[in-house]
Amino acid sequence: NVRVFNGSTTGTSWFPTFQDHFNTDKGWAETGGDVSVSTTDKRLDFNIPNTASQTDAITYDLTSVSDSAWVLRFKWVMDNYSQNTTGHAKKLLIGLSSAPHSTDVDSAQDAIGILFGSWDNGTHKIRSRDSNGSSWMGGNGTDFSEAFTDDEVYYVEIKRTSEIAYTVSLYSDSSYSTLIEAESETMGATDTTGLRYLKVGIDTTGSAPSGTFTGYIDNVEFYNGVTSV
Repeated sequence: NVRVFNGSTTGTSWFPTFQDHFNTDKGWAETGGDVSVSTTDKRLDFNIPNTASQTDAITYDLTSVSDSAWVLRFKWVMDNYSQNTTGHAKKLLIGLSSAPHSTDVDSAQDAIGILFGSWDNGTHKIRSRDSNGSSWMGGNGTDFSEAFTDDEVYYVEIKRTSEIAYTVSLYSDSSYSTLIEAESETMGATDTTGLRYLKVGIDTTGSAPSGTFTGYIDNVEFYNGVTSV
């Protein structure tokens, strides 16, 4: 666990403020068991099952985060995927939030991140997603043209570049040099603040959906107070 701050709010950092390769338990807090840290497999597992009203979440408290400049990077792996065909979608959100694990992703919070979802019309999408005092799951963002499948691997970068702007990028390599797709967003409010929790959360509300998707997150790195790494 390396904590380094280079004193800049707009510059470049070579060292992460926080990083986790899940070799040990660094103190993540969770609600439910379908998003959890495995120190045996050295990763953060997610499992989105055929379950009604499933709202598990896990957070790591970064304690203090800039309201205008930071970079979050992680490896995202889809192990198994089966398409949802019922009228109840399933979503996974990853990013920074103002609310801890006890607040599910469909509840009010400020947040910035990425959404992976399976919808009832036979589609599965990736979206940028932000919220300001409202549901993170139902917040604002843009659909990617990229759509995940079985055995998918992405290197995700979420970058806050100002009080009102952020970019979500997908890369195919661990050096974050081969870009697949990126979406840049301008938020409608300047007070999306207090995003102290690194958060992974599931939302499968309503009746039980069909289909599942499981996978994991690894190689988490967070850089505070900078806009490039």
